[in-house]
Amino acid sequence: MRLGGRPAGITIDGVVYLRSRYGMESWVIDDQDIRWPDECPDCGTKRGELHHARCGIEMCPKCGRQMDTCSCRPDRSV
Repeated sequence: MRLGGRPAGITIDGVVYLRSRYGMESWVIDDQDIRWPDECPDCGTKRGELHHARCGIEMCPKCGRQMDTCSCRPDRSV
């Protein structure tokens, strides 16, 4: 399954998770005082769209931490 040319899901430990969209990260939703730009400062995707591959801001759909720093390792994108 793809959205805008990017995989919409990712498999971690055999389970398929939907990827997060820019602006839906838990730390953005939880802290309403943060004024995030309309485009992701790391990958440039627009608010509401999927992050680009290896974006440092994308949230891991399994543990909720930033994907580039969490210990979850995707098996593959779907």
